Amino acid sequence: MHRVALCARHAAVRTAVVAEGGGAVHRSVTSDALSSISSGSRTSPLVSSSSSSGAPVDVTTAARSDAPLEPYGGGAGLPAIASSSDRSGAFGISYRGALEEDAAGGARHSTMVSKMWSNIPAHVRASFQAPKTLDEAPKGSVPQVFDSAVAQAKALVASTGLAPASWSPGATAVYYDGRYPLAPYKKGQTAAYNYPSVLVPREFSHRVPMDMYIDPVFQTSDPEQKARARARTLFPCVQGKTTLLMVFSAQPMSGLFTGLKRWLDLVGEDFLERKNTQVLKLHCEEGWLNRRTHALTKFHLRRQVSEDELFTTFVYRGKWKWEYVRALHLYDKELPVVLLVDALGYVRWHAVGLPTDEATALFRTLSSRLATERRNFL
Repeated sequence: MHRVALCARHAAVRTAVVAEGGGAVHRSVTSDALSSISSGSRTSPLVSSSSSSGAPVDVTTAARSDAPLEPYGGGAGLPAIASSSDRSGAFGISYRGALEEDAAGGARHSTMVSKMWSNIPAHVRASFQAPKTLDEAPKGSVPQVFDSAVAQAKALVASTGLAPASWSPGATAVYYDGRYPLAPYKKGQTAAYNYPSVLVPREFSHRVPMDMYIDPVFQTSDPEQKARARARTLFPCVQGKTTLLMVFSAQPMSGLFTGLKRWLDLVGEDFLERKNTQVLKLHCEEGWLNRRTHALTKFHLRRQVSEDELFTTFVYRGKWKWEYVRALHLYDKELPVVLLVDALGYVRWHAVGLPTDEATALFRTLSSRLATERRNFL
């Protein structure tokens, strides 16, 4: 049994009894710091000690009954005195609302703090925003001399009227005979355009080319797995499922982590939650040299996609045909192309460019309708 002696200049512990709603709250208020000296050890004066009889003694019972009542904090309804251990560390942190809403004084620092949200320079943060025009967009690599010469020669011959209209740069005939208006295009814009406001009926839609051979980015030296890396036609890949086909050319605004990622971040997750849907990515580039170096393109793309996308990301390396450009809307290599393909391989909705609020809202509505559409083979 240890006897603890409590010594202090004013060894008076006052007990404040405050009535709250018919109840009583007892608060022990120590007027001065109490010292505990017992065998060279210190104990808190607010913790009960042991008496000679072995029974615990509460220091609050030693308060004088004739002491005046002194409510803590000037009134009732306030919390009891918290120990220093409760107010220290992470448990003592008080979380409130947003800094700009703090009328007590924190609002005046919100502007300065918002500028210090990270160590990323301002010009880098500005690059995260999508450019509104192609003039503001980063410039891609300079086209090969051979590809430029061929394009200029085609445009020159097309201007004489002796060549097909497909040789003319940017040649796009009216789609669907004007029955379904498409979002207009302004020169230099990057926002989505050329999309209808409804699902195009199948009798007016373009079918995915049946002779368009594509290569998956997957590659292996295992003889047993080589068959999986062989070229295949695109049409069977889109049959049987509602497909979101995304076409890109690896230009600054038409890449996996630029245009395609913006679309997928906005609509990809909701689309894949629907029954019997899939997302396919297709690299298409008009340049002759680019298509002849498809192995190098596959090598780079293979390191940019996740393992589960090796068989859903493809590269086209065949002949550049006007029928492909017409059906898949490949007339603007600077921007990505988004195609909504039904289970029979018909393009029922399409858009070219970066996503906008109107385009994404239309896609969500129409893709949900197409995914639940009753299959009709007529």
